[in-house]
Amino acid sequence: MDSFLAPSKRKSEPDHQDDEPTEIKLALLASLYPDVEQEMLLDVLAAHQGSVDQAAASLSTKKKKKTTTTTGIGQQSSLRKYAATKTTKRLKANKGTTLHLYDPEDVAEYTPCTIIHDFLPQEDADSLLRELLAEAESFERSTFKLFDNVVSSPHTTAFFVESLDEVRSQRDDYYYNGAKLTDVRRITPQLAKVKKTVEEAVNGQVQHRIVTRYPGGRKLRHQPAEPWRANSAFVNCYKGGQESVGWHSDQLTYLGPRAVIGSISLGVAREFRVRRVVVTEEEEEGEDGSSHETGAISIHLPHNSLLVMHAEMQESWKHCIAPALVIDPHPVAGNRRINITYRDYREAMHPKKTPRGGGKTWDGISGCAMPGTYREGRHVPCLNGPSLMMMGIRRTEEEEEEEDDDDDDDDDDDAIRFSAARLIFPAESAALLQRRLPPKTWTSDDRPFVTLTWAASLDGKLSVAPGVRTRLSGPESKAMTHYLRRQHDAILIGVSTMLADDPALNCRLAGADTAASQPRPVVIDPHLRWTPRPTDKVLVTSRSGAGLAPYVVTGVSASDVPPDSVDVLQRHGGRFLHLPSSPSSPSSSSFAPQGARMRLDWRLVLASLRAQGLKSVMIEGGGFVIESLLESRGLVDSVIVTIAPTWLGRGGGVGVCPAREEEVDDGGCGLRLCEVSWHPFGDDIVLCGRLEETTTMRSHLLLSSPLLLTCLPTYNPSSVMARRKRITVLGSLNADVVPYVAHHPLDGETVTATSLSKGPGGKGANQAVACARLSRLSTDGSSKDQDGKGETVEIAMVGAVGDDPDADMLRSSLSSAGVDVSGVQTRAEHNTGVAIVVVDSSAENRIIVSPEANHALGPSDDVVRSTGQDCDLLVLQLEMRLDTVVAAIMCSKAPVLLNAAPATKLLPRETYARIAHLIVNQSEAALLLSDDVSAVELETESGLGIVADRFLEWGVLHVVVTLGSRGVFYADSNNRRALVPASKVTVVDTTAAGDTFVGAYALAVVRAGPDGFDIDAAVREANRAAAVTVSRKGAQTSIPWGSELA
Repeated sequence: MDSFLAPSKRKSEPDHQDDEPTEIKLALLASLYPDVEQEMLLDVLAAHQGSVDQAAASLSTKKKKKTTTTTGIGQQSSLRKYAATKTTKRLKANKGTTLHLYDPEDVAEYTPCTIIHDFLPQEDADSLLRELLAEAESFERSTFKLFDNVVSSPHTTAFFVESLDEVRSQRDDYYYNGAKLTDVRRITPQLAKVKKTVEEAVNGQVQHRIVTRYPGGRKLRHQPAEPWRANSAFVNCYKGGQESVGWHSDQLTYLGPRAVIGSISLGVAREFRVRRVVVTEEEEEGEDGSSHETGAISIHLPHNSLLVMHAEMQESWKHCIAPALVIDPHPVAGNRRINITYRDYREAMHPKKTPRGGGKTWDGISGCAMPGTYREGRHVPCLNGPSLMMMGIRRTEEEEEEEDDDDDDDDDDDAIRFSAARLIFPAESAALLQRRLPPKTWTSDDRPFVTLTWAASLDGKLSVAPGVRTRLSGPESKAMTHYLRRQHDAILIGVSTMLADDPALNCRLAGADTAASQPRPVVIDPHLRWTPRPTDKVLVTSRSGAGLAPYVVTGVSASDVPPDSVDVLQRHGGRFLHLPSSPSSPSSSSFAPQGARMRLDWRLVLASLRAQGLKSVMIEGGGFVIESLLESRGLVDSVIVTIAPTWLGRGGGVGVCPAREEEVDDGGCGLRLCEVSWHPFGDDIVLCGRLEETTTMRSHLLLSSPLLLTCLPTYNPSSVMARRKRITVLGSLNADVVPYVAHHPLDGETVTATSLSKGPGGKGANQAVACARLSRLSTDGSSKDQDGKGETVEIAMVGAVGDDPDADMLRSSLSSAGVDVSGVQTRAEHNTGVAIVVVDSSAENRIIVSPEANHALGPSDDVVRSTGQDCDLLVLQLEMRLDTVVAAIMCSKAPVLLNAAPATKLLPRETYARIAHLIVNQSEAALLLSDDVSAVELETESGLGIVADRFLEWGVLHVVVTLGSRGVFYADSNNRRALVPASKVTVVDTTAAGDTFVGAYALAVVRAGPDGFDIDAAVREANRAAAVTVSRKGAQTSIPWGSELA
């Protein structure tokens, strides 16, 4: 076991042959061994006294061994093979070998930790967990300085102290990795309750370790004499198995040397890995001549366990929470783990007493692993910058590679691994690109604003060979690429890039944490070479809520697309866009992979994207896509090229070489940029400009597009060019369980259902389906409206579901109706909402709703605040949290239609002025007005007018009160009002009647526009639609298509 933990031996005499800075040495080693993580390179460099030659020789002689990846927490490994023997040759364990420990005695024997299982009484543990889960809803990702970049942590956190004075002090006086904490809170009641228990347990474990394991039964050198106090705590929240933290040691600046930490784990069980990084004096004075990498030990941290990290931990070991591909959900926490790290902030280490040097405060104190002079237990100050590495605050493997990239920056490393820190692009850098970005208002209905961007080497190559990923961009220009993605509605790549790189195609910029803040991926795939699978990174990213599913533009007809591919894309919120292809000779505006039979015209491709509501698109490659678009003339608005300071060399490669202008002779130039600017971002240079307009280009714009379109007589370009309006529905998604009974049960009565059905429902989902179905001509999902014109309204659903079969059912139902489900988030810690709808023989219903995931969306979520930013009408109901609905109303730039159902609370008065259309039934109107209205008033038309006037006085523009069999009353700010009688039909089930009414009314609002809206016509059309719905059983399945109202 000792040999498993022992690190490399240091040689007695340092080699001073190389006086270059450590960063340069690491860069040299990284260029020679790109597959070795930077921390490993640093360890090997330190082991060889900073000699690059010796470190390289050591790395070259190491045998490469295949490692395996576990999908969960493994079984107990045998300790026997790691046990130290009496022989002179020690057992070896290469890095990558992980020993899993579950037994507390093994943990104490082989690590600087002890663990106590079932630490708190079960009731106290559950109370503490619930309290902190509620707190964690508002936790944020902490930011810190890392290699001259500002990055954010891969999990959320908050810091808790005992008093308000300490809260102020932490915010004002303390620095952590070059930044101040912003989220400092006063200790919660349950944290305070368990504090004494933690202190007693930790001090008991510390004393036991001193007596049983430390030399002479005495404390280690520099170990504090005073008992340990739990006077502060970092509380971390890890959502899902992929939120993690890389190898590090905790900062000792305010804890001092030999710090002890008590860590409580609640919720999901995870692996806590440790490994030895500093030699002891005993090891250094022992045998020499051999070197090996450090093995890791994994400690299983179950719910309600206390892990004590002892005095030798932070200075001699590193630890991490490793990503897990599989986790076991916890009955209370779902997929979340709460970790409380109690700490003892010593008064002697207060910032006011911290030494200063060179005009800078010391950023850390650590037991640093230095060659020759410093060993375990010897402490040196670590100034800002280098101290980050020495204290273990370093990039994870994902961060260092920034994971991704191929040559054209469509990168997107493994979407499953969300432990990578978010990128930061400074505001001053963003300002340099401002005039190159899409304008806030884009008026063209023909195509979106197009930005063409790629990265190239000094010899003009995107990659060393077709299909080979080649990293060119540095971290600064990489952050720029993700900033650009955030500024566009879509990012587009060719199918070859999709197949070669399996990219996630999302934005990893800090703040782009929700699907609503992500660009839409677009894949150009004329022959349908890509087969969508749930394991593709772009779809994994979509399911996680960190990106959107792609639109696939193809020349293959809808009837020839495999149904499985259609189903996979639609379930994730993507779709196929079918365009005509041309078998004729290539034109300059055509796109097809080399050697292909089909060609897609770029103008039609861009027009189809504009028809989807996309106002800007960033085109990232590959090389053939870029060339063909450059040759199309007049379609590119901005060009941004990153030039890396490297040559890829002779022997092929992929470049960008558009065809030369016909009018240019052999001695001239081809395409040229104008309005050029150059910007250094790190080691890279970024070239910005726009294509210079030439005589050939002007004539091409005048002539080629009409000529080309005449070659495609079977295609009606107006159907692509028409700009569609958009309705966004933010609301609930439920699985409806519907028992049909002869009568509703009385108190204490049990009744037998005559039948039972289960189907998709929820007021939000029902209304989205109603909008979508009623906007289409026929049940085959035809994208034509009732007038036979091109489809004018796009419907989008925003909400939350669990990770269960009910969620799949809802997405499938919405997609089949033509609803965009990319805004439907998966909240795996919750179940999908359920509604029990009891329908009696008179078709009246009583409903019980369990919100579940519907209440997971809160008012601070980006998807809520951005929902009404880019649509023509925002539709809301009250089956979600009231504060979420209010936030969406107040943040919306679009007109708001609120169906105040079910009305259980009063709305804040200020929200009414932001509501354009209010739809309520009698009981909801009475509840919203509270004591201002009587039931008698709602029984007469004059009384209904008084009720409507109250809402109008508060700022609502249009008020609609549904009255069941009596009909519908409406009134508006133009003093139009009437009571419209109900249609006469045989009533079977009223479950989705109100939602159908809302959907039809919303369509009328959007189709007419603000100047042409006729409330009387809208109410009558909505009445007709609802009359069809009540004549059928079910919720979404009972909603009619547009053709049924023709």
